[in-house]
Amino acid sequence: MLTILALNSEAATNDGISLFERMRAMAYPNRVLLGASITVPVLVVALIAAWRKRLGFVLLLGLVITEMAWNTSLAVWNNAVSDMHPNWVQRRLDALSEGPIVPESLPLNACDDNGHRLNHLAHATQDYLGGFSRNGVNSFWLRHAMELEITYPVLWNAMASNPVAYLAERVAPWSEGHARAITVERESGMVMLMDGTATDGFAPRTVDDRVQIIGFDRNRFTIQCELAGRGLLVLQQSHYPGWGVSVDGHAQPLLRANLAAMAVAVPQGQHEVVFSYQKPVVPYLLVLSLLVFFGLLFALAWPSASWLPRCGAFILLGMTLWSLLGNNPNREETGDLLQAAQDRLPDNASVILNDDGSSPMPTQGDMVGWRLRADEPTRAGIAWSVLEAATAHRTTKAPAADRELHWFDAALKADPAVRAMILDRWDTQVIARSGRSTHLSLTPRTESPSGKSFLEPDSTTTRWLHHDSPFGGGTTIALDSLAHFRRGSLVIDLMAVAPRNARAMIVIERKAGDRTTDYRALPIAADPHERPAYAVQPIDEVWRPGEVLKIYLWSHQGDSISERALRVRALPRRFHSW
Repeated sequence: MLTILALNSEAATNDGISLFERMRAMAYPNRVLLGASITVPVLVVALIAAWRKRLGFVLLLGLVITEMAWNTSLAVWNNAVSDMHPNWVQRRLDALSEGPIVPESLPLNACDDNGHRLNHLAHATQDYLGGFSRNGVNSFWLRHAMELEITYPVLWNAMASNPVAYLAERVAPWSEGHARAITVERESGMVMLMDGTATDGFAPRTVDDRVQIIGFDRNRFTIQCELAGRGLLVLQQSHYPGWGVSVDGHAQPLLRANLAAMAVAVPQGQHEVVFSYQKPVVPYLLVLSLLVFFGLLFALAWPSASWLPRCGAFILLGMTLWSLLGNNPNREETGDLLQAAQDRLPDNASVILNDDGSSPMPTQGDMVGWRLRADEPTRAGIAWSVLEAATAHRTTKAPAADRELHWFDAALKADPAVRAMILDRWDTQVIARSGRSTHLSLTPRTESPSGKSFLEPDSTTTRWLHHDSPFGGGTTIALDSLAHFRRGSLVIDLMAVAPRNARAMIVIERKAGDRTTDYRALPIAADPHERPAYAVQPIDEVWRPGEVLKIYLWSHQGDSISERALRVRALPRRFHSW
């Protein structure tokens, strides 16, 4: 009855909204009623059984599990209560590169957690759901981030305009005045060392200085630097106890910068800097807690007359030891695949490496290689340019029968949008797989994959999107017409160009009459070179009988973007894997 009361008050005004969506949108009193609909009956049954002296272990365990299963899901409703099928979540995970991934040298505010996809430094459940979680919480959230953001917002924004590792332009002592006086536009490279640390003797960074992260795991950053003078290298990670730093293998003092981050003085010239974390106490506490836990567990289980408690204790001990010692998530197999491919590749092959910079490029004979990061949906156009360049190079360097084009997903997986672009234009054959790496051979296609077209491309008409006219072309699709493609994908692509680097969105909006029942914005990128832009949406995630999809292009930031040859197709495959 309480469940009916909780849901019924939402039903009248939420036609076309699923039960799960209504539960997520409930007011607080309705949520209390929904939780009580199980908690109250469980409590009543427990009291009656206790009064009759029948509240045994099995019944009590069943009641506790029932109550916990219901209210735990409701208590974390934004994560647990969803009509998203587990396979949808698995597809998103399968499309992700397996970490740890070497971070790009991009400003942190360009890599915020905006719900479009998962970041590499951490994964949030909200991302799996396609929802929104606080900007930066996954990729950059320092120990004193809240104090920085609230008390020193200008400094916070200045830090966000720099990458994970960068050189200081100017060094000053920490003080109230300095921290509040900087301007992001003019002093984004200002770094303030905590009081008591010498701030003189540092040269400002120059255009010739270089900083590159060449290695990364969960406890270590390896950075190559080339400096014209003595500089201050900043790593935007939390200054916790246990961190240390070395320059060319020699330990150096770890400095605290900008209240929350870490820094080290680096002399002139080329150097390798390693920030490493050693857990000073945690391993010993873990061993102690496990010894105490399993000691008590076996002390309780051994006197039992039944063999079940003893077997259960041994099984739990085995699972714990395997999780600590046998499961190695950092096992590297990329190098093995590339080394094996070296023997198979012809000397005149064109090789494209989708990589974070940590994998060796196969080189032999007349082989030519290109390296790029193709793990973002906005990289489809760049990947197309690289593949076109590789094809053109082989055309001029080798007879047609000898030309071979090879693609490696090395340390990264190609994004579904990049895969859709490649499969549109090239036939692919998987040569080998090894762990998280895949080796493909590519052959130009003579025609696009078969599917159902909902918007034919117009190659002769160009439309400009800008601040005063932010919406581009699009179409409306009755979802009932996609019933036969529910195991496939919507693929939207166009040719895009912009006077300067710009971004736009391909919006997929599901409508039930005038009501929007689902809304998704998929990012595309444009630059001064006309390139294809792609977006991919699995159909089963948006399919609902009797409703329609509105698909259109939107310049959400008001950037000037040219759109040409927009097309929308339903293809009978998914793109989370090759």
